[in-house]
Amino acid sequence: MLDFPLFTWNEDEKRWDAEHHPFCSIHPDDEQYLHTDPGKVRASSYDLICNGYEAASGSVRIHDPKIQQSGSLT
Repeated sequence: MLDFPLFTWNEDEKRWDAEHHPFCSIHPDDEQYLHTDPGKVRASSYDLICNGYEAASGSVRIHDPKIQQSGSLT
């Protein structure tokens, strides 16, 4: 499976939370949405499913200093 969201809206806290983990990289095509529409941003992560069971999962860590230093989503 691919195209997991990077963030989900936390209604209780009124903020965007990392869906997978806070060090997961942004899908390369979605950087433009980081500050304008975070709900559209996909994570560079995956799940490997075998016969309906999750066999493995992982993600690409953020390795771009510009993205790392971009700060909060507000």
